[in-house]
Amino acid sequence: MKDNYMKKGVSVVIPCYNSGKRLPATLLHIAQQNVPRSIPWEVILINNGSQDNTTEVAWNEWKKHGVKIPFNVFEQNIPGSSAAREMGINKANYEYILFVDDDNWLNDDYIKNAYTIMKENPEIGMLGGEGVPHCESPPPDWFNKYHYYYALGPQGERSGDITQTRGYVYTAGAVLRKSAWEYVKKCGFEHCLPGRKGELLFASEDVEMCYALRLANYKIWFDDRLRFTHYMPNNRLDWQYFLNLTESIHLAKIYLTPYVDILMDIERKRIHNQYLWIIMSSQNFWKIIKYYKSYIRYLLWGEYHDWVHRKYKMHLGELKGWLALRSNYLTIYDRVDRLKHKLAH
Repeated sequence: MKDNYMKKGVSVVIPCYNSGKRLPATLLHIAQQNVPRSIPWEVILINNGSQDNTTEVAWNEWKKHGVKIPFNVFEQNIPGSSAAREMGINKANYEYILFVDDDNWLNDDYIKNAYTIMKENPEIGMLGGEGVPHCESPPPDWFNKYHYYYALGPQGERSGDITQTRGYVYTAGAVLRKSAWEYVKKCGFEHCLPGRKGELLFASEDVEMCYALRLANYKIWFDDRLRFTHYMPNNRLDWQYFLNLTESIHLAKIYLTPYVDILMDIERKRIHNQYLWIIMSSQNFWKIIKYYKSYIRYLLWGEYHDWVHRKYKMHLGELKGWLALRSNYLTIYDRVDRLKHKLAH
């Protein structure tokens, strides 16, 4: 970890894609924050290639509330939530960067608590809170069982350090230490995962950020004082949407395997791991065969077996991940290993 000289305060960063309908409630909850005058803060909205009136809505809604703090909108034409967040980080004027998705409604003490926790614990690289669902309509029976796929629920058994247990936090409502991230980037970090691109689900860039911060010996932290409501529209409560989300998360998980191996000090033998993707692809292929018939019956006749269908999509995502990664595993492993050694000096 390196000392930092960033100005203490909170930069609220909101990545947006076609967010015109969701922004009014989100901005209202930000405007209603109870922030002491001693804590400087700002709001930065990143419009990530929206095709609706996101920018216009953002300015009009914020003006309604009359909050006397800096508010800016920037256009990011590179698709992907990772690119949007990186622009937000670069534009931020303060040390603590609070990521708010366009469907997150913060409790009114969120910014105040985030500032206090980060200031009192300089070892924290990323801090997470607890999302509570607000569903457009009553959720299906399976939703509570798998709610954690949706950036919901507590991220630890208790508030505090979760670096060696869960090991990451979801970016919805997360607070990043800017100086820590700038140090990681300076040492050569590059994203393996682009994040979500428009309507395409390609998740887990939040996990990658946490893993990179851990390589620099920063802590990943959860605190239950940070609570927000996560709005769930009907389309996200659809079973097929959930299955696609499951596939996406498990595909992305494969790209993060080199991080996990290095963080766990698993030494990989180069010759063996030229063929690792073949071994892992084969294992997932045979697991897919096991669940395939049941999934086809679901598609054709609507037969519903939640854990079977979820397992099918899990292994399908992992198979796609290994087939896409192939021998590039070693390339990413070497890159992450070099990053680790640079961060150690």
